[in-house]
Amino acid sequence: MGNQTNLKEALYAYLDSAQFAHLGYALKKLGFHNESLKNDYLDKLYQKVYEKLREYKSLETIAWIVYSNIREEFVFKKASFVDESEGVDVITKYVINEIDAGYITATDISSYVFCPASYCIKKSFIDDEATIEAQIGTGFHEYSRLVYYTDASKRSLVFGGNVIGDQYYNKDNHYFFDDLRKSKIVYAGYDANSKKYFKSSKANFFGSPNYIFANENGQNYVVQEKFRNAKKRSNILRSSHKAQVVSYINFLDSIDALYGYIVYWYYVGEDDSKRIKECIVFKVEKSETDEEEIQSVFQDVSWINEGFDLEFDRDKLDAKKCVNCVVNRFCGHKTGRFTQVSIPYGKEYYGLI
Repeated sequence: MGNQTNLKEALYAYLDSAQFAHLGYALKKLGFHNESLKNDYLDKLYQKVYEKLREYKSLETIAWIVYSNIREEFVFKKASFVDESEGVDVITKYVINEIDAGYITATDISSYVFCPASYCIKKSFIDDEATIEAQIGTGFHEYSRLVYYTDASKRSLVFGGNVIGDQYYNKDNHYFFDDLRKSKIVYAGYDANSKKYFKSSKANFFGSPNYIFANENGQNYVVQEKFRNAKKRSNILRSSHKAQVVSYINFLDSIDALYGYIVYWYYVGEDDSKRIKECIVFKVEKSETDEEEIQSVFQDVSWINEGFDLEFDRDKLDAKKCVNCVVNRFCGHKTGRFTQVSIPYGKEYYGLI
């Protein structure tokens, strides 16, 4: 479709005066009073939609989708208050009535590191709008392909009919495949008949890695897979993903993993035609620094689960993360107005102003 244009040009060019005025009003009511944060958020939202739809949607449609995204969040939050005045609060149908603060999972750790506000929202509301990427990842995971790769007679991986062999073995990830080829499978977490949660004797912590392998020296290690659209390719290890693996290594003493791998599979194509294009791997070694950091995160999660307010660092707001967050529509922290966060995620955070 058309060439990329900047956000302001697109909105000015394709929204009429009434729509443009309503966009500004909706953003103000959502709490975007800081011009810099507001513009950054809109810019990242525009980039997200553009990258996803540029091949088959016009710039006019892309601008309309950006506008609609803001409008839908405004309407969602406004509806709660309109109906509440009549005795019904729409947003309460999403509320989790009982929050179990008795244990912490590796997913909790990862979610909190990604964003404390996002974590609190997920603990407070049930939202059935799971990301398409998450659904695709679950589908890929269910095949437990790495199990077969450790079998010398089956040195290939199959993704939706596409065989993944040594073409993805390269100078940057060879250490992982070399290790895998010499290892034995201990546990495959995506086998529906054998998935289980491991409990820590050190803390009230549960976790279920995708895989546990024993290397040629008999030392255990964990593997966590992530499936991403190739358009989102990155050479950067996400801190939330690292935290998940670090929590397995440091808390699950029954596994006694010495290290772990985070494997990013990047795919192209749609529906049944999806195929893996690239594999990027990161190794996480056991270290005192990581242990101290994960203990601190664990303590923060414990406190917030028990009902304490924690500080929210507004300087760490990342608009790119915000526009891609699955619970974005509930969030008020993305506006930069709050310095505290808590469970349950209260109306003072998600309400219109």
